[in-house]
Amino acid sequence: MFIPWVHRLKLWDAIYQYVRIMSRFGLGKYQNHHGLSGISIEEFAEKYADYMYFWTHYRSEDEVQDWVRFS
Repeated sequence: MFIPWVHRLKLWDAIYQYVRIMSRFGLGKYQNHHGLSGISIEEFAEKYADYMYFWTHYRSEDEVQDWVRFS
């Protein structure tokens, strides 16, 4: 997404608002998507909040250390 720290947010509403605000500042991929499809910032933020919330999972530092330790 090229939006800093978005992966740290845990609540869908927080992700949505953050993506929407950062997109308004010109960060991330919104400009490209808008140019190709005419998508609104709200729709873009909703789709990417769904993606980040439902389809991504970042391991915690403890999970990574456990994995490395037992591998």
